[in-house]
Amino acid sequence: MATVTTYPPLPAHVADTFEGMLLSRFARLERISGDRIRVTSDEDYDSNDITMQQDEYDQFFAKALESTSDLATDLVGGLEHFLSYRVANDQETTIDELAEAVGRRGIQLEDVIHALCQRFPAEIPYIEVQWASTDKRMVHGNFCGGAAVITPEGVQTMSTRAWLEEKRTELAPGLDSEAAFRA
Repeated sequence: MATVTTYPPLPAHVADTFEGMLLSRFARLERISGDRIRVTSDEDYDSNDITMQQDEYDQFFAKALESTSDLATDLVGGLEHFLSYRVANDQETTIDELAEAVGRRGIQLEDVIHALCQRFPAEIPYIEVQWASTDKRMVHGNFCGGAAVITPEGVQTMSTRAWLEEKRTELAPGLDSEAAFRA
């Protein structure tokens, strides 16, 4: 099971932007007051498929053209060609396929939030993201998580596994940090 939360809540108007529409494909946008939304995701809400009808695609593309974020600028050419073909042929498109079509390595939730911070730096100077993944098997090493701090300038992340490996190396430099997980 994977769970993601963000803080602080976003201004509600971002839900009606290209980045907000894309974010809604990764996470649940929940209005918590008149002008703020909370962003959360869990295993029951794990959709990176961009599936839409032609009128939805037209709105998505128009919102991309309005945006000033680097992400929208990178994707707009691919959106015009790639998504219109997929929509016209009634094919689902994943976000990863779209990213690949425009030469990006991939698009993650953090990339979309970074685009929002770039576009609205006065309103969204930073966002914290936390995630946790669990496994039904109670075995050390089957759980992971991490956090990111996202600003208009970039994304800084840390993962639980990397932090533990770093600390293990500091405590026992000669220890094979993955040996315990292979046993």
